[in-house]
Amino acid sequence: MPASASASAAQPLRVLTYNIQGNLNESISTAAIASVIGGQNADVVGLQEACANQVADLQRRLPAYAHARHVTTVGIDKPHCVGYGIAILSKLPLSDYTATELPTHNEKRYVQSATVTPGGLPVRFFNTHLSPGAGATHVNAIAAETDKPGPERKIVVGDFNVEQDDAALNPLWARSFTEADWAGNTPTHPAGSPSKKIDFVFLGGAVAGGATQVVGTTASDHRPLRADTTLVTPPARTPTRIVFESGRTGGGDIYRVAPDGSALRRLTTHGASDSDPVASPDGSQIAFVSTRDGDAELFVMHADGEAAGLRQLTHNGTNDLEPTWSPDGTWIAYRSDRHLGSNNNNEIYKIRAADGQQDTRLTSNAV
Repeated sequence: MPASASASAAQPLRVLTYNIQGNLNESISTAAIASVIGGQNADVVGLQEACANQVADLQRRLPAYAHARHVTTVGIDKPHCVGYGIAILSKLPLSDYTATELPTHNEKRYVQSATVTPGGLPVRFFNTHLSPGAGATHVNAIAAETDKPGPERKIVVGDFNVEQDDAALNPLWARSFTEADWAGNTPTHPAGSPSKKIDFVFLGGAVAGGATQVVGTTASDHRPLRADTTLVTPPARTPTRIVFESGRTGGGDIYRVAPDGSALRRLTTHGASDSDPVASPDGSQIAFVSTRDGDAELFVMHADGEAAGLRQLTHNGTNDLEPTWSPDGTWIAYRSDRHLGSNNNNEIYKIRAADGQQDTRLTSNAV
């Protein structure tokens, strides 16, 4: 029977990212690290600064993690640290494993990836550790790895050595990834008195976020970040409505119609120009552009029309245009001229569809 035929509609998956600092000076207790990992009961763990012999020891202490893959990044070999690098520990089998070297920046670094399939729902799991200062150079390469053919569900974890508001993360935002602990933005480093968050869990595709926790421990110089996620199966959709803009009443309004031309319905009646309608992935909402507040702004309305529910997402004195939904319906990407320069260039932004929060600039170009 094909996996898709027996797959669950939704499947929980708990993940953990943890920089365990290596064991370069024999000061790290693998027993203490194992206690922390075991206490979180994660299904899949991404480890950074992990020596190969540490990973083998962790597997002995935590036999539930029967599956592991390690790659050596920096050429450090000492009796107590053989093969300094990154590793994936998993209770689930790891398939289609790869380890891709990132562009050189001071030190050799990699991104690992493997597929796990809980409940018949495959998800691609990526683990990495960026060189300090590498920023967008490494993130671009990691984002390119997530573009490769594979499961639509993706989880990227690791020590990124940048903070949440750093533009280096834009390649992931541009691909509609979300961050599991965005709202909390809980510091993870240094472990004794955390002041910044540089450890992340990014969710892409049909992966829904849930509870997160930064674990209070000084077993390493980083605190681990645990995230509960749910792998979901987007419902198959057959188009039942077409949304479009028409000037048949003298201005621009939004309409919908059935594919056979029946059931025509006017959705907006404001005197301003309404344009660029696009339905959400589940068909329940329509994003569009309207000049009703004096310039082109983004709005979202109920699929039955503005009278059934309307909210304004952007509030700028410039033009926000061409909305498009992320596959999970969480985000809307659009272009804006709010930073219009001498080259008359527009930039790409994304905004959260539910409330207009986290309005984030994704591109910064001179053309």
